[in-house]
Amino acid sequence: ANYADPKCLLVLTEVHHKNIIKLFDFNCKVLITTRNKNVRDYFSKNSATILTMEDSFSDDEGTEFLQKIRRDQQIEFDTAEAILENTKNHPYLLNSLAKTIEGKPTQVWRQTIIDTKSNTNTSILDKIYNSLKVFNMEEKHIFDHFVVFQHSVPIPANVLSKFCRIDNNKMEKILEKFDKFSVLRLGYLKGSVLVCYQKYIYFQYLQNNSTLMDNISEAHKQLVDIYDLETQLNTPNDSTSFVKNDEYFYYFIGYHLKKAGMEELLQRLYLDFRFLGQNIKANGLQKTFGDMKHYKKEIIVSIK
Repeated sequence: ANYADPKCLLVLTEVHHKNIIKLFDFNCKVLITTRNKNVRDYFSKNSATILTMEDSFSDDEGTEFLQKIRRDQQIEFDTAEAILENTKNHPYLLNSLAKTIEGKPTQVWRQTIIDTKSNTNTSILDKIYNSLKVFNMEEKHIFDHFVVFQHSVPIPANVLSKFCRIDNNKMEKILEKFDKFSVLRLGYLKGSVLVCYQKYIYFQYLQNNSTLMDNISEAHKQLVDIYDLETQLNTPNDSTSFVKNDEYFYYFIGYHLKKAGMEELLQRLYLDFRFLGQNIKANGLQKTFGDMKHYKKEIIVSIK
């Protein structure tokens, strides 16, 4: 074949290292898909067109994709809706599912819905497991800590460094590596606070890890412990002594306390006016009242 022909298009999918590209230097047009940002950055902006995919399809795009793999049969709306909901419209998950259910009867599709809802699609879990092999043992251990965080919320790097007990600079370098391999997405809050967002497929993978989930309450407790709430609550009534400049704390501490089974501490916290005052400053009155309503059962003191 004449690879130098301008009509020739070489397609390379799931390229994990830039050295692979060098092996296919055929002087023709090349279409490459990759999760590794080092591969993307290998090309100069003058010689390549780089398209970044969104984290998820729109509902219409997801439905159209499912209809294409359903071929000549009309896809049932409830079936499509359930699959899109359970995959969060994630392109990778949908593409992996497509290879399993393309051209298959409706009952296979319905079983797929059950598998994705319960996070038991072994094909996808195996692929995610293999994608993590690029990280060393310490990096994998830090990745495991993400099991306590909710999907797609901003997690400050300084909170992670305290939680994982490593210094900020080292944590930032590890997060940058996670970002390069598309395990998470980095961003900034208020222009200067480095945060990361956990991607749904990796969140799903961690939630399916039985070893981590068996110890999930203890993991949440370890996160709560970095704030030393007992000392905070027992300090004399001085509002300046309470947790400062940590919006993650005020937004999510109730969630972690409840997951840790620390209802008594949650109650004491939400009955402390210093905490409530700082919470209102950080999140506003509506969010603070919303939290109090959400944790009403834990906050209200029984009167006998």
